[in-house]
Amino acid sequence: MLYAHARWILIEQATHYRVPPKVSAQLSARQTGAAQWIKNLSWKTQTRLSHRFNMLRKRQVHHNKIKVSVARELCGFLWELGTLIEAK
Repeated sequence: MLYAHARWILIEQATHYRVPPKVSAQLSARQTGAAQWIKNLSWKTQTRLSHRFNMLRKRQVHHNKIKVSVARELCGFLWELGTLIEAK
């Protein structure tokens, strides 16, 4: 059950990358006090996954396959974040 919920959350998050990346006022406020390397990783993730989503959309890949592909790559960024936090 836990894996199904995690998979569902990743797919839901992947749909948010269909819009162009930006740092809104709310996001900027939430990021105050965060380390610069976290902000850099966040921006890198946002730009890369948004670009990937749109490139797959231009190739007319089915929207469910796009979301799964982006969610899979998001797992890689989460792994990187976890290893960087563990190393700090």
